Amino acid sequence: MRQIKPLLIAILLLAAGLRLWQLDRVPQAAHVDEVMNAYVGEFIWHNGVDLYGNPWPVLYFDNFGDYPNVVPMYLSGLSTLLLGQNEFAIRLPIALFGIVGVLAVYYLTRLITKREKAALFAALTMAIFPWHIVLSRATAEGVTAATVFSLALYLLLTAFRSQRLSLRGLLAYALFFLTYLLYPSYRVVVPLALLPTFLLATNRKKN
Repeated sequence: MRQIKPLLIAILLLAAGLRLWQLDRVPQAAHVDEVMNAYVGEFIWHNGVDLYGNPWPVLYFDNFGDYPNVVPMYLSGLSTLLLGQNEFAIRLPIALFGIVGVLAVYYLTRLITKREKAALFAALTMAIFPWHIVLSRATAEGVTAATVFSLALYLLLTAFRSQRLSLRGLLAYALFFLTYLLYPSYRVVVPLALLPTFLLATNRKKN
């Protein structure tokens, strides 16, 4: 077991390096969605309303007929408030979620397989997975939602193993709900993931 933690730390450092190294330069220029997220988020933090006068919106932002989730904008806006209006600040929150996602995959795999080596391999695969690296560096909201979903699934499975309703189980459902505010596809993914969970509980009264 003494060799396991250093390996996990090394994988997380690798994941962090691949997602944070020259984050302000790669990708080379901020795309329009990144700029919009930071601008709208910072505007709301400053004024308490969005550009249309809606106070502290939660579900979406009206982007000329497109309706992206607004919660990721809060993250980018808060980061630019703290670190300044630059590419690094805009991209940092999603990149950090990408790193946490590697850790979430480790714990989720270890819980399911009960094998430390399998969990480390899964974490390493996620750490070097090209698309996950690219999306983590490009402020893709799906990375945030995937991380929150993985954490929620881990908490739910551990709650079922304890066979009692606990704070961990309630937190899992809260995180599942949060994915609805982070990325649209999880409004379908979450119900499909929760549908068979009643089979995991031996205490039928809890279902």
